[in-house]
Amino acid sequence: MLKRRRFLEKSAHWVAAASLFGPYLNASDSSADYGPLIPDPNKILDLPQGFSYKVISKIGETMSDGLPVPPMHDGMAAFPGENGTIRLVRNHEAGAQKADAEEPLLKTDKKEKLYDQGGPGIVVRGGTSTLVYDPQKKMLVNHFMSLAGTIRNCSGGPTPWNSWITCEETTTKVSKRCLKDHGFCFDVPSGANELVKPEPILGLGRFNHEAVAFDSRTGYVYETEDRPDGLLYRFLPKDRNDLHQGGQLQALCLADSPSADTTNRKAKTMEIGRKWKVKWVDVDNVLSPEDDLRRRGFAAGAAKFHGGEGLWFHDGKIIFTCKGGGKAGLGQTFVYRPEAKPSDRLSLDGTLELFLEPNNREQYNSGDNLTVSPSGDIYICEDGRQKNGVLRALPSGELYRFAMNSMNSSEMAGGCFSTDGKIFFVNIQKPGMTLAIHGPFV
Repeated sequence: MLKRRRFLEKSAHWVAAASLFGPYLNASDSSADYGPLIPDPNKILDLPQGFSYKVISKIGETMSDGLPVPPMHDGMAAFPGENGTIRLVRNHEAGAQKADAEEPLLKTDKKEKLYDQGGPGIVVRGGTSTLVYDPQKKMLVNHFMSLAGTIRNCSGGPTPWNSWITCEETTTKVSKRCLKDHGFCFDVPSGANELVKPEPILGLGRFNHEAVAFDSRTGYVYETEDRPDGLLYRFLPKDRNDLHQGGQLQALCLADSPSADTTNRKAKTMEIGRKWKVKWVDVDNVLSPEDDLRRRGFAAGAAKFHGGEGLWFHDGKIIFTCKGGGKAGLGQTFVYRPEAKPSDRLSLDGTLELFLEPNNREQYNSGDNLTVSPSGDIYICEDGRQKNGVLRALPSGELYRFAMNSMNSSEMAGGCFSTDGKIFFVNIQKPGMTLAIHGPFV
């Protein structure tokens, strides 16, 4: 069981990680060590001395639009709001469920804005909610549903145009329970003040989506797939400012090892510090009615990853986690370095390296959502067995525990920073609460 203390692993493994990652992230101005975690008397979240949290949203509370806060808080991002406020767009990893007699989502004025209105007696509860937070008063000033009628909105990613791409982690098809196919991504403007019109971005494919990240230099969109044999995708849009215009979906290949298994579960293919040349293979029929996109991509030479999860673009690099990778199945973190201006979409494009694979639950318990602070530190939310928290990896490769869920064994999710880096927001998925953490981040 994870303990309420900070830890620093100084083995050769971390030394290798430091030499791999350190030169590529911005130097951190933060202190190397925030100190040990202090047990929370309220038994919600343990944090280091000098940090404090406030629960700003909980499941079941009535929002400004009259709807209850949905369950299953997951991926999230922060955006600048009006008058110094912060806007959070938050996922809800809920599915199609039996509707209550007075189901508020199925009221006439709401039902028309649902992506999927559900079959008889069914409500499709997934989607996003938007929270408007006043950092001075440390309180919410508004919150409401911003997308509804989708399934298992797990993670996603912020766009260059200040919206949130929310992703469905499902391949549910039309049935008696659901009136539409699922497994898509949707664009939710951070400035929306009510439910938006749900329009799936078909070009991003239909599969078990997890997260997306945008390369601001090329406009390319990267996507993780949460399957034991998932792929890492990238989307080359026809119009980088309008993903609905379509484009080409591709999957990552190790140039010198076609159809590689990166998981290290059965054999150790990936070693810390080794640079693998990368090329990309086109994948077609991306709506994948048979849910075979990953299998077709693997047959064409794409590498498979075990449980692709969090994904973030920082300083020209794509950082992503695989929750089930590693010999012990406790997770891996990879770094992909694309070329800044690839001249040919089918040519060799950059390198892939394994950054973390501790294979020790005390050190790394199935990393999931991740983000990078303005100072360059990587914050990784855990979604493993027993106890979960938030890890902080410095650019030097040192790893610390930043927070621990002392409430229950639920996963942590949605970690993200305000644009000024002064506030860290995070979710405890079950029963469902969002916390704002203030402290000496910068």
